[in-house]
Amino acid sequence: MVKIENIQTKSYSKILDSMIDENVFIKAKLVKRLTYGEYIGEPNNGFELNFVNDNPSDDVEAIDLGRADVYIEASEKELTKEQKLILNWLIENPVEDAPMMTIANFIAGNKWVQLPVDVGNAYGHMTGKEDIEIMEAFVKHLKEII
Repeated sequence: MVKIENIQTKSYSKILDSMIDENVFIKAKLVKRLTYGEYIGEPNNGFELNFVNDNPSDDVEAIDLGRADVYIEASEKELTKEQKLILNWLIENPVEDAPMMTIANFIAGNKWVQLPVDVGNAYGHMTGKEDIEIMEAFVKHLKEII
């Protein structure tokens, strides 16, 4: 995961000088579409942008988003009923100060702890991708409480 840092730009910023020829991310809101690519030389995806923390201006310029990589916040996928059963078990059966042991206890199942039948059955039907989604949700939960 890439950490994104906010750079102060209200006054002169020496950091920006060092960023020439580097990728930067600019946070802005799309205000409205200005072009559709109907005319020769017109961008297919020209939008008016309102830069965050900027006052809207009468000076509007179409910025061609077709020439840029556009990033949006990814929405979280809703876990299935079975995934929620497993996640709830992990959350409700922590090994204090040892999150990896909580996962190990779950994986060991009937060796160290008795898993409820519905939780064991739910895990029996999981795919690798669903396992990862559960672990991501568990890590997110841990980051919120630690």
